[in-house]
Amino acid sequence: MIMVRKLTMEVIEEAIQAYVTHKEAYWLRLYHFSLFIEPSMFGKLEKAEDAGFIELDELDNECKNL
Repeated sequence: MIMVRKLTMEVIEEAIQAYVTHKEAYWLRLYHFSLFIEPSMFGKLEKAEDAGFIELDELDNECKNL
């Protein structure tokens, strides 16, 4: 979810651009490709998050292969 302070095209585009540049848009790609990603990948991401880090290279490779 992306929240904006004002509903104008300029502000919405700025918010989306900021979201895309943060962490190279991994979560935006995850949302976009979520139907095509193997369910086991979500378990790996959850374990990595619980351990205090998230290894996104594997997710990135899987998204690039779609």
